[in-house]
Amino acid sequence: MYDDFDPTRKGMGVTGDPVYRGVDFPNKVTITHDFDTPEEAMAFSARLELRQAMGNAGVPSAPVIWITSPA
Repeated sequence: MYDDFDPTRKGMGVTGDPVYRGVDFPNKVTITHDFDTPEEAMAFSARLELRQAMGNAGVPSAPVIWITSPA
């Protein structure tokens, strides 16, 4: 499901999108998305298409979203 959303994700400003799975808990997933600006990241996290894609993928609850910058 995640890969199917790739064209839409790229169209929303995502420039990098690695996915990590827990070694001991493979259903625990961490995804990072890179954007050119914090504003693009905030707009992406508010998109209805993103919530719909997560629901279609079986995401059981709202994700924890952090908007960060490199240290």
